[in-house]
Amino acid sequence: MRLAQIILAVCCTVTACDSGTVDISSTLIVNARVIDGTGAPAMQASVRIDGDKIVAVGRLDALRGESVIDATGLVLAPGFIDPHSHADSDLENYRHMPGILSQGITTIARGLDGSFSIDDGFTFQPVSEFNRAFEAQPAAVNLASFAAHGTIRSEVMGDDYRREATADEIKAMQALVAADMEAGALGLATGLEYEPGIYSSTEEIVKLASTASAYGGTYSSHM
Repeated sequence: MRLAQIILAVCCTVTACDSGTVDISSTLIVNARVIDGTGAPAMQASVRIDGDKIVAVGRLDALRGESVIDATGLVLAPGFIDPHSHADSDLENYRHMPGILSQGITTIARGLDGSFSIDDGFTFQPVSEFNRAFEAQPAAVNLASFAAHGTIRSEVMGDDYRREATADEIKAMQALVAADMEAGALGLATGLEYEPGIYSSTEEIVKLASTASAYGGTYSSHM
């Protein structure tokens, strides 16, 4: 479980519990109103974090040398998931993303509306390739990918996309969707009011969505 975001706060006061020589790496957040994400009512509790993991929740006393954050009057909750915002549009140059983190958002999605926000949106990049690049240079938030229909359609059909795809072209698209799903994509995303998705047949969408479904994926569309 990742470190939750404290929301509705401008600043927190961080103090050291003890100035001795004991080397304690953990941090204790005290006096917070904790919402744990399970649906249970909020509770007054302390939360101990060691590295990037929550290791204890409840009535906790500070360890000698442990950093303490007083969250009186604040809410402590798991990071929010923003499933559709195109916040990845400037990911290449703005990886620290303070505007996203300040809202308590720790996970965003990409590939929505059938295209990627980076560059022109239709330059094809397999999810596996993106994952490798992201792992080498991560951002301050987590990212989830969808197989982007418009980007995949452009890759297969090129500039000749203002028509229905042939059976062979649909098969080629299915192969790219399958590869993205194997790389961890959440499902297929389309933008059927935009080019090139607007020219797609129902058969094309059904077959591509079925490919994603075979991997346990979902279907998301901007109509």
